Amino acid sequence: MGHVYRSINLANELKNDYEIIFITREKISFKFFKKYFKCFFIDRKDITKEKKILEKIKPDLVIIDKLKERNIT
Repeated sequence: MGHVYRSINLANELKNDYEIIFITREKISFKFFKKYFKCFFIDRKDITKEKKILEKIKPDLVIIDKLKERNIT
């Protein structure tokens, strides 16, 4: 849960200057983030949804905080 708290702390610092939107693949993170910010949940099997969301909202800033990195081929 450390990454969740780190992300929330960063979002709280930025929320006065930016609209904060989270995208997560973790159900527990989604439940926590959606209490305070707009949040999208993406199924782990859907590797295209994240790109579609980013293309739609056209963010000025993207911050990625990942616990694990894996290769998808």
